[in-house]
Amino acid sequence: MISVKALCIGREADAGKESVDSVVLMEGKGIEGDASMETGLLHVLSFDEIKTLRRGGTLVKFGAFGENIVIDGIPSEGFVAGATLKLGDTSLEIVEAEARPTIGIEKRGSLFVPRVAVKARVLTGGELRVGEEVHVG
Repeated sequence: MISVKALCIGREADAGKESVDSVVLMEGKGIEGDASMETGLLHVLSFDEIKTLRRGGTLVKFGAFGENIVIDGIPSEGFVAGATLKLGDTSLEIVEAEARPTIGIEKRGSLFVPRVAVKARVLTGGELRVGEEVHVG
C-alpha cells in the first residue's frame, strides 16, 4: 500500500521543517501555515530517500530535506510530472519531477538534497493526516 509516511511544515523556505500529524491543504495555495503558501508548491519526497540515509547510519528526521509530504511506496524515480496523487480526500498534481545529476544524496547547509526534486500543487484541498492511503492517477 502506498501511504503518507510524514507531513512537515515550516515558515521559512529552504529550511528544515517540523513533523506534524496533520495539515490543511489549500487548493492552489499550499499548506496552511507553511512557506509553500508563498509559491503554491509543495515539496514531495519518497521515503526511499530517508531510508537510504538511515541504512547508511545517518540519523535523519522527517523535514530534513525541507519536504512537506513524505510518501512511502513510490520510489524517487516513480514521480512523473503531470501525474495526480489522491491522498485521502485531497489531491495533488506533480508539476515537476527533476532528477539531479548527483551520485547520491548530498547535504547543503542544514538541509539534505534529494536525488529527485518533486514539486506539486494542490488540486483538492482539505485535511490530510499521516497514514492516509495514496492513489496515483
